[in-house]
Amino acid sequence: MLGANLGHSLMPAHESFNPKGFWEHAEIVAVHEHLLAALGSSWHDERQLAESWWKLPLVIPFRTTIMEIVQRDFAQSLLWILKDPRLCRLLPMWLDILQETECKPHFVIVLRHPFDVAESLKRRDGFIEEKSYLLWLEHLLESVQWSYGYPRVVVTYDCLLADWQSTAKLISKHLSLSWPMGYSSVAAKIEDFLEPSLCHNGAPKVTPEDDRLAELALAAYEIAIRMPPDQLGQALAGISEEVQRISRLVSPWACCTNHALKQVQDLQTKYNQLEHMNAGSLAEIERIKSSISWQITKPLRFIWNALSLLFFNGSRRP
Repeated sequence: MLGANLGHSLMPAHESFNPKGFWEHAEIVAVHEHLLAALGSSWHDERQLAESWWKLPLVIPFRTTIMEIVQRDFAQSLLWILKDPRLCRLLPMWLDILQETECKPHFVIVLRHPFDVAESLKRRDGFIEEKSYLLWLEHLLESVQWSYGYPRVVVTYDCLLADWQSTAKLISKHLSLSWPMGYSSVAAKIEDFLEPSLCHNGAPKVTPEDDRLAELALAAYEIAIRMPPDQLGQALAGISEEVQRISRLVSPWACCTNHALKQVQDLQTKYNQLEHMNAGSLAEIERIKSSISWQITKPLRFIWNALSLLFFNGSRRP
C-alpha cells in the first residue's frame, strides 16, 4: 500500500484464517512448496535441510522458474516485495537468484510472538506447542543467519497493528529507502485494512513449566526485538546451538512422523478419488433407472427374476 510492487498473482483470502488476504505471491509459494517436497521436506518440517542443498542439481529447475517469474513481474520495478515464511529457510537459493537478476535485497524480519504462533498453528493445523516453538525458532534463526551483511530490520506484528506509521518509518530508516507513496495519501486505506480484531490469538505470555523450547523461543523473541539488527547473529548464537542440538535429536522422530503423514495424505487422496468415482456410479445408476427403456423393461425383469428364483430353488430340491 506504500507503493512496493507485490506482483499480480497473490494468494486469495481465506475467510476463516486470513479474511484480509495473505499478500503472498501464489506462483512463487507454489514453487517453494514443490521445491521443499523435492528436498523431502515441507514448511512444517522440524529437520534441517541438507547441507548446501541449494547447489543440488534437482534445485536448478525451481531456480529457473523463480528467475522467470522475477523477470516477468518485477523487472521494471524499482521497489518490489516478496512475503513468504518459507523464505526463511530458502534464502541461500534466493540470494543467488537476486544476485543473478541484479536485485539488491533488503530484509524485513516480521516477528509474531511465538506463543501466539503456537496457538494459531494448534487451532489451524493441530500442531502441539513444542513443534510450533521449534519451527518458530528455526525460521527466525535461519532468517537471521542468511540475511547477515544485508540491510535488515526487525519489526513486530503487534507494533504494526498498534502504530503502522512508526513501523513503516522504522523500516524506511533502517533500510535507507523511501516509500513511493506518501503516508497521508494512503493512510485511510491502510487504517481501514488493519483490523486488530482479526488477530485471533492473544495467547497468555506466561512460559509453560518444564518446556525448554518455550523458554528458548521467548528468549529469542526478546533478544530479536531489543538487539540492534547487525548484532542479532552473535546475540542468538547460544540459542542457535541449542536449537540445532534439539533439532538433531528430533530429526529421526520427525522423519517417521512425516513419512506416516505422507501415507495418510496418499490414502486420503485415494479415498477422495474412490468417493468421487462412487458418486459418479450412483448418479449413473439413477440416470439409468429413470430412463424410459428401464421403465419399459421393468415387467420383463420381474418375470426374469421370478423364473430365475423358481429355477434355482427347484434345482436345489433333493
